Amino acid sequence: MKKRTKIILIVISTIVLLGIIFGTVDYFRAGNDKAPIFAIRVANYRDGGSKEYWGLGYKVIKCNTLRGDKSVHFGFYNINVNRLCNNDPIDPTNEFVIIDETETCASVLEKFYEDDTYEYYFPCIKSSSVFIEFTDGRKYNLKFALTNNIISMKEIEEYSNQNPELNLFFKVPKNSNRYQFIGIIIEQSSDGILIIEPNEDEDIRNTATKISVNTFPDRMYKVGQKVIVTYIGAITETYPAQVNAIDVELYSPAPSPCLPCSG
Repeated sequence: MKKRTKIILIVISTIVLLGIIFGTVDYFRAGNDKAPIFAIRVANYRDGGSKEYWGLGYKVIKCNTLRGDKSVHFGFYNINVNRLCNNDPIDPTNEFVIIDETETCASVLEKFYEDDTYEYYFPCIKSSSVFIEFTDGRKYNLKFALTNNIISMKEIEEYSNQNPELNLFFKVPKNSNRYQFIGIIIEQSSDGILIIEPNEDEDIRNTATKISVNTFPDRMYKVGQKVIVTYIGAITETYPAQVNAIDVELYSPAPSPCLPCSG
């Protein structure tokens, strides 16, 4: 009987010791923004990304709320995300500034938001480097803040109107016309700008014989390629003329039917 009791005590002591070791390791890993090794994630909350992990006799809660709470909590199974993570409503009167940390900017329009009426574009690809910073110290990526209703597009527009020097974005009505033309790439600059000569039968050729367009960094272009350009807005009266392209793709004409077709 004594031997059996001793074995039980050893097992219990081992479990407790392992729980302490595992819990300590997992707590410090979570504090360094690393997933626990010895605990299993059981929940991922829609409060900005808070996570809950269960281990051997313990729980780790890593807060990541839209309110800016990044704290880590360690305890028994009775600790609760809603009590520990700060999810207080964001003060709508809290003032903010828009910070553009863009250093280099690929010259292509980037749509970062849309509502029922408008599409909103950055003048170049920079959504990852434009931030909203509130006076209470919270800082969010602008696109993330819009998507998660931390700020409204109306507030951003008001700020942009008060700070026109930012030249932050422009908006296009969803029912506005999209225009297209087909042409040949005749020049390509080191920063990716294309000079395109429209085909003879294109209406845009009545305005200009050389059109400067922005390009898309995920595509490869070469002088001599035929492309189809989709753009919005007016043609600028410069030389070469310029358009705000929302797409530049290689032109692939539809195959002509063969009459008769050989077998």
